[in-house]
Order: sequence, then structure tokens, then C-alpha cells
Amino acid sequence: MKALAYLSINIFPIVMLLIIFINNHGKTEKSKASAYFDRLTLITVLSMIVDIAGNLAAEISAVTPDPVLWIFFAARLLLSAGLAAVWLCYVAYRLCGESDRRRTEYISWFAHGVFAASVIGVLLAPWEELAHYGNGNETVLMVVCYRIISGENVVLILISIVIAVFVYRYNEIREKRKECLYMMAFGLIPLFSILLENYFRAWKLTGALIAIAVLYIYVNAQDRQITTDSLTGLNNRREFDTYLRRLAEQGVPGWGMLMMDMDDFKHINDNLGHVIGDEALWETADILRRRLGKEKAFLARYGGDEFVVVGMWESETQVRRVIEAIEEETDLFNRSGKKPYRLSVSIGYALWNENPESVEKLIELADTRMYETKQAKKKGRRKS
Repeated sequence: MKALAYLSINIFPIVMLLIIFINNHGKTEKSKASAYFDRLTLITVLSMIVDIAGNLAAEISAVTPDPVLWIFFAARLLLSAGLAAVWLCYVAYRLCGESDRRRTEYISWFAHGVFAASVIGVLLAPWEELAHYGNGNETVLMVVCYRIISGENVVLILISIVIAVFVYRYNEIREKRKECLYMMAFGLIPLFSILLENYFRAWKLTGALIAIAVLYIYVNAQDRQITTDSLTGLNNRREFDTYLRRLAEQGVPGWGMLMMDMDDFKHINDNLGHVIGDEALWETADILRRRLGKEKAFLARYGGDEFVVVGMWESETQVRRVIEAIEEETDLFNRSGKKPYRLSVSIGYALWNENPESVEKLIELADTRMYETKQAKKKGRRKS
């Protein structure tokens, strides 16, 4: 009984994906990438259910009307096409949705266009020639439809891999490059499963294999939620505290930290609104990513409008260069004039080799110097 075999293979992935879908779908704040992840999960589940039901119908084809078999075959084709299109959209929004929204929208339209062409092609095909499902009586038209849609799916998934390679090559931020690597790796799973089924039609393992990719993406996302600030994408306060304790316990020499506070952030919130205020926080975080993300620096949002950077700096001269680099990047942002506000940060520093008594004392020293910098800026404004 093929249906029972498919059921035994797919039942656990189906239950697992439904749990992931329910958990992820219940979130109040959802990005487009998260929405496409929901669709990816749901389509994978539906694809496995259709496989089980279609094979059951094929085994009792003597009493199953041909139109029913056609529905299963057509559904299988369209779900596979939808899976590839959604995967491409998910990768595009995940890797470059924030940085290049227009290009991401173009990719999304292309994916949806290819899927629409698949839907039209299947609906216009004569159902009498497509009325068999895995019972060894595939017609020439069935094979042609399957091969064409499989080819389209391969193209969409290859494009998703190319996007990951492109972002990896031109992005120097370590975390983003790491994300690109696993998008490349797990893009190969649906590609492999499509090619496998194309030559071994009896091996319908696409759903189970893609479930592995979905599970990995979900686990990675959950891990990032624990350690990452949801607004800025930087490490959160909890991860910062853990990182500092690790450095101190391991006795790592020659490191230091920057404590920075946004100037006049309350003015942005009060005059432009909290949505723009959140955007200003994200832009400040992005300045740090652009300038320091390619280095061995730890970036975190400390809380509110405060940020911290930890780096392997041994001298005040090295720290001063980093501070100047951040101020230079901030000045470039302001001169671009793309936003209705200007960004400015007051920065204080502390070096571990200044021999503070503890990590807490190090933070206190950096915070004191940051406050002194902020007060000096205010005095300079009053004089001018």
C-alpha cells in the first residue's frame, strides 16, 4: 500500500510543520519574510497531504472517477509550483527586503507570474489526459506537464541560490553572510528533491525533505529571537551580558567597549512620532553594521536609545579611530538628506587593560565617559 507508506513517511513532518505554522502564525508583528515562511510551511503540509490522498485514490482507481484523479494530479503540480515561488519570495525578502525593497518586489512579481503561468497551463490542459496519479499509466501529456513545471521550479530555486550568493559576495557583515550560507545550503534541498522526483517518479520525498529545511530555518529564527533585538536586528542586552562575562572568564586580553547614546532622540519621537523614532533606531544600528559589521566587533542594543560595541582594542588610539569612523558614517547619513531627521551619538569608551575591578565597573566607566561627551556637546551648543 503506497498510501500507507507515504503516510508513515510524512505523518511526523506534517505534525511538526503544523506546530511550526501555528506558533509562527500567531505572532502579532510579522514581516513579509515571516508571512512567506508561513505560506512555505502550509504549502509543504498541503503537498504531503495531497500525495497521501492521491496515492490512496490511485490504488482504488477502479472505483475512483477520473476527474478526481485529475484534481489530485493538478493539485500536486500547482502546489510544487507554489512551493518554488514562495521559496524564492521568502529568500528575497529575508536577505534583501530591507536594503533593496524595489528589487525584492520585482523578484516577487516574477515568482508570482511564473506561478500564474503554471496555473493557467494546468487548467487549460485536457483533464482526460491527466486523469492518472502515480498508478503507472502516466500519459505523454502528464510527463510533459510535470517536466515543464519542474523546470520552472528549478529556475526559481536557482534564482534564490543566486540571490544568496550575490548578497554573500557584496555584503561584508558577518551575520548576513552566515545567513546567506545556510540559505544557499537549504536551497539545494528543494532543488535536489525536484530533480530526484523528475527522474524517479515513485520517490515522492519532496515534502519530507523540505520539512527539514523549514525546521532548520525555524530553529535558527527562534535562536535569533532569543539573542537578537527585534527592532534593530543587533544583539540584545541579554546576549551582551553573556558575551562580556565570557570575555572576562576566559581572560581575553586587549579588548574594550563603546557605550553610545543617541542625541535628541526624544525630540525625534515627540515631533515625528514613535514610528519614525523606531526607524531612527534602526538606521543608527545600520550605521554600526556598515562600519563595524565586517570587523570582529560585537554590536548590541543596550536598551532604549543606547547601543554598545565590544571590540579587540588594546589602546586608546585604536578606540579613537573606531569612534571617528562611526561619526564619519553618521555624517554621511545626515548629508544624504534622505530622512526628515539628523542622527548624532555621544560615545564613551573603556578598555579592559585600564584594569577595572569587574565587567560592571567597565560598563560604568564607559557610561560615565559617554555622559561627559553628551554634556560637552550640550555646552558647545549653548555657547554657539
